[in-house]
Amino acid sequence: MPSSKATQWSTTLQAETRELIESRGEHFRSLDVNLHFKNIDGRYGRMSLLDLYRGELYIVDKRDSCRRDFADVDALLVAGWAID
Repeated sequence: MPSSKATQWSTTLQAETRELIESRGEHFRSLDVNLHFKNIDGRYGRMSLLDLYRGELYIVDKRDSCRRDFADVDALLVAGWAID
């Protein structure tokens, strides 16, 4: 029986994630100093807005606190991450 579990986020959510990252959070308004992400596999992560502004692209997994760096937004999207 084929699995109906999604393997990637919708193109709309991917586009929103791309826009937010490429603008370095310029239009993002929040009292929080972090951007929050979700992974298609069920994990959650965060990224400092200040670090994103400085050009650093990474996600810290909320489960194990491991930092995962990405070369660009495409790599982040391929890895299954999107804004939450």
